[in-house]
Amino acid sequence: MRSEYPSWRRVAASLTDRVGVHATAQQTATAFGFLWVELGGALSPIIGCRGVDALGQRSLQLVGVEHPWLTAGQPVGPASFDPLQVATLMAQRSPVQAQAAGNAFLQTFHGLLSSLVGVSLTHRLLQPVWRTAEPYPLNRPPGQDTTP
Repeated sequence: MRSEYPSWRRVAASLTDRVGVHATAQQTATAFGFLWVELGGALSPIIGCRGVDALGQRSLQLVGVEHPWLTAGQPVGPASFDPLQVATLMAQRSPVQAQAAGNAFLQTFHGLLSSLVGVSLTHRLLQPVWRTAEPYPLNRPPGQDTTP
């Protein structure tokens, strides 16, 4: 069923798509922050800010099994997800670790949302977020103009 929705494949490498394979951990963390804001913007009208945070927290718990460093310093309690803390921790790791953990988090988040509202609705809600045609300026060489 996943192959019907091309966005599923993009989710698995959404940070790498945005910043490039040679990005620093800080660039990856910044892109994660941008993606989180986009996810919140797309989903908050549907499931509310607390719903988005609850999905973020659950995603972090699941990804924390493979990347335990990612859960350090997270607040405890229902729907108490701190994306800034996640980005800060990502920036402190190697570029490979930051991209692997960030991509795993986003893929887990996508999977949880799909299990709640269905794959088709998830695809429609998040298609603009996973776009790769317009990557962030983070993957452009320094000094390159970012305006069209």
